[in-house]
Amino acid sequence: MAPEQLEGRSLDPRTDLFALGAVMFEMATGERAFPGGSQASIIASILNRTPPPPSTRQPLLPPALDHIVARALSKDPDERWQTARDMLLELRTRLNETPPKAAQPSSLPPIGWMLAALVGLALVAASLLSAYLRSTSAGAVPVRALIAAPEHMLFQLTGDFGGPPAISPDGRSLVFAAVDPLGKRLLWIRHLEEITPEPLTGSEDATFPFWSPDGRSVGFFANGKLKRLDLDGGSALTLCDAAGGRGGSWSAQNVIVFAPGVRGGLQQVSASGGSPIEITSTDGTPFTSHRWPQILPDGQHFIYLAAETPKPGDPDRSGIFIGTLNSQHPPQQVMRSRSQAAFASGQLFFLRDRTLWAQPFRPDSGRFDGAPAAVARDVLDDSTIWRGIFAVNEAGTIVYQTGLAGTAITSYDRDGHDLGPVGENGIIFDVNLSPDGSRIAVNRGDPADIWVYELTRGTSLRLTFDPRNEITPVWAPDGGSLAYSRVESDGQISVMQVSASGGEPKPLLPPGDYAVTDWSADGKYLLLRKGSLLVGPGDIFEVPLADLTHPRGLLETPFAEYHARFSHDGRWVSYVSNESGRDEVYVMRFRAPDTGQATPKAAGSRFRISTNGGVLPRWRADGAELYYVSPDQQVMAAAISSRSDTFAVQRVTPLFAIHPKSVGWVYDVSADGQRFIVNSLGDEGKRPLVLVTNWEAGTPTAEPSRR
Repeated sequence: MAPEQLEGRSLDPRTDLFALGAVMFEMATGERAFPGGSQASIIASILNRTPPPPSTRQPLLPPALDHIVARALSKDPDERWQTARDMLLELRTRLNETPPKAAQPSSLPPIGWMLAALVGLALVAASLLSAYLRSTSAGAVPVRALIAAPEHMLFQLTGDFGGPPAISPDGRSLVFAAVDPLGKRLLWIRHLEEITPEPLTGSEDATFPFWSPDGRSVGFFANGKLKRLDLDGGSALTLCDAAGGRGGSWSAQNVIVFAPGVRGGLQQVSASGGSPIEITSTDGTPFTSHRWPQILPDGQHFIYLAAETPKPGDPDRSGIFIGTLNSQHPPQQVMRSRSQAAFASGQLFFLRDRTLWAQPFRPDSGRFDGAPAAVARDVLDDSTIWRGIFAVNEAGTIVYQTGLAGTAITSYDRDGHDLGPVGENGIIFDVNLSPDGSRIAVNRGDPADIWVYELTRGTSLRLTFDPRNEITPVWAPDGGSLAYSRVESDGQISVMQVSASGGEPKPLLPPGDYAVTDWSADGKYLLLRKGSLLVGPGDIFEVPLADLTHPRGLLETPFAEYHARFSHDGRWVSYVSNESGRDEVYVMRFRAPDTGQATPKAAGSRFRISTNGGVLPRWRADGAELYYVSPDQQVMAAAISSRSDTFAVQRVTPLFAIHPKSVGWVYDVSADGQRFIVNSLGDEGKRPLVLVTNWEAGTPTAEPSRR
């Protein structure tokens, strides 16, 4: 396939000539023009590699053939032979040229005879190739292409905040989530007949999108709500609460079946909004979560994944179930599985050992009706949320991403030199260095738990085991314990404390609207964010450990404030606000110089640090520098001069670029400002999607486990 065909661009006869050039190269040299050990590596070779001249592989070939083949294999169609006749005339002309003297024994065939045979066979191949491509355009042969992330963006398809691709009902459009260099997440639409995807305004912070049956709207989860967005314009409509949505499906009867959270059963609600109704329950079952539902074409049956977190040594009974809307009959298990299934064109698609399989399935009986067939291998399986990154539809369109999921924590010095990996890879967020710099605390997995990694020995310790999401760990100043935020089943947040060596967590703040963001160096105060958990509107509060019942507002505005951190001397609080229209880093006074007491409503003592955008401020221990990340992924160092009653920014200096070294975030900085801990999204953010059109069920290539 020519590059333009792999990338889904328009095709013309010059596409055939590229393929003819590849055939001629192999016939002349006995080698592939674009070698590779897998489909992905072959695609990469076509897009990036220039084949060597054929004469370097077969010295008897005339140098003129190098030019003919090289021009046929040009990446740019405008640089190729423009018609088959032009190429044929060039070949015939070269046949009449005097060949070079042979340096090999005379028993070898004359070069003219070899070239004539080559031309004849190549023309036969061209006619067969043309017939093949015509059949492809008629829809009879599957066609594969690569879909890249939007320019200057990264896919965000995995983890708690992922937006895996979903295919429109007509198979002509994709919707998926991507993030910009500042971590702002948005849904994007890629119409397959177009080259450039379009952002969906109104889909900020969206996760797990799904289509309406008419393809005119998209449903998704954002900020604890189930929402829909009509593609012809307008704002997103909130349908109902969904504290931690895990997938939805929209029927032709305008019913949406969805998983409202990381625990519990499924619910249904009208596509116009209203009060949801529970349709499945995990009570009395070994399962903790029902998720990734799909309403089947009859509008009555639905499938979903029932997930279990078994105890060590116990069997895992997670599997795919089928149920019926408005029925008293309990759902029935179809198969064992650790990830979702999808139904299309009479086939049930599922993952087993990172291979995507399709097996004939009858929804009316809930039984398989034939042998399975392998569809794609090396499909990304995001085990932290029990989901494979693939989607299918009735039009015979399949989209998936290959490789392994996870984030990678890396350490850099002040000049941007890579100091090596830290801890284990996984779906990891909220990285926080201990006060002595020897350990990092993270939240990891889905549901997320609190873990601690020792930097010297590389060991890890899991501190929490609750099925609820536990996030935002912050260290006590003595390093002996951590405070963190626990998301309750109703969406409220509890602030908890746990020993850094393990043990039973204890509550600090009861369920409410507050998530912890930092712990003061003197051990007396916690910083809190009130409002939506991570992004969106929210305010900065503090609460003294001596009186945890009365949090006090430090900054309450109509804007979004977050990433709040204490300076080490406890006199200042750094934070991010979008009050200027974009995210900028600010500092406000926390402790009055005369009394040493916290200063509530400190809005009058604020200083702007960044000038062209910034997030994730982090202090040096002596307060002489404040670090943050700029929109172009530069780590910036702001030199600070502060006394008891004054604060000034002397200069701001870029230190090093995270991108393209490791596209991610500086989550924390060592006390001396010499070590920066970066949590990268992993390379799946840059990996293209693989798109397959005109797929039809075929002969199985292997037998999946029937466990």
